[in-house]
Amino acid sequence: MKRFRHYYTVFNRMKRSRGFGIHSPFAFNFILRVLKEKNHYYAYTDIKRRRKNAYALTGKLDKDHPKVISSRNAKLLFRIACYFTPDHILQIGVSYGVSTSAMLDVSSMSRVTIDTCDNPFTDIYAEITTNYRDRINVVNDTPKAIDHYLSISEGKRPFVLINRFRQGDLPTIKDLMTIVLDREGVVILRNIAKDDEMARLWRSFQPDMNHGMSFSNDYTVVLVGLRHLQLQHFNISF
Repeated sequence: MKRFRHYYTVFNRMKRSRGFGIHSPFAFNFILRVLKEKNHYYAYTDIKRRRKNAYALTGKLDKDHPKVISSRNAKLLFRIACYFTPDHILQIGVSYGVSTSAMLDVSSMSRVTIDTCDNPFTDIYAEITTNYRDRINVVNDTPKAIDHYLSISEGKRPFVLINRFRQGDLPTIKDLMTIVLDREGVVILRNIAKDDEMARLWRSFQPDMNHGMSFSNDYTVVLVGLRHLQLQHFNISF
C-alpha cells in the first residue's frame, strides 16, 4: 500500500519539486537550492568515500542488518545542515556513522549529541567517524540525551535528525519535536517508508503542527519551524 501510494502521487510530487504551484519564496528556494540542488559540494567526495567504506565493512556482517544510507541521502543531510549551519546537532538512532559524519562535514566547529538506540554496529560506527570522535557526545538514554541537547542549544536554533527510536519513546520524541519547532528549529525524520514506528510518529505529529513547513518524499520528512512561515505540507521528489 505504501509503495502504491508513492507511485500514485509521483506526478504531483514531480510538479512541486520543480517549483510549480509553490508561492512561498522560502519553500521555492529551499526545494530548488537545497533539496533538489545538483551542484557538487566540497564534502561530496569524502561522503562517498566513507559510504563506500561502510558498505565494505557491512559486507562482512550477517545478511540481517540495516542498509547503509545511500550517497544521495547522505549528501541531502549535508546540504540541509549546510543551509542551516547548526552549532550542535542531536541525532537519535545511528548505525554506521555515514549520516553523522556527513552533517559534521559542514563545519569543523560543529558538534553532535547522539543517542545510539542500542546500535549493535559500534565498531563500524567508530571506524567511519574516527576523524570526528572529539566532536561526538554519546548519551545512550533518550530522555537524558534530549535534556542535555536542549540545555546546551538554549537560545539557538535546534537541529535534530531522527533515524529511529526505542519502542515506547513515541511520546518523548513527539514532545521533543514540539519543542524544536517552537524554537524555530529543524527536524529531519528518516526511514518513514521502512519503519512503522517512524511512520506512526509522522502521522500522529503532522496534525498537531501550527506553524512551519514540512517537505516529504514519503521516505524522508524535513520540518522547518520558522514562525513566519505559513503552515504548509509539501509532498515532492528529492
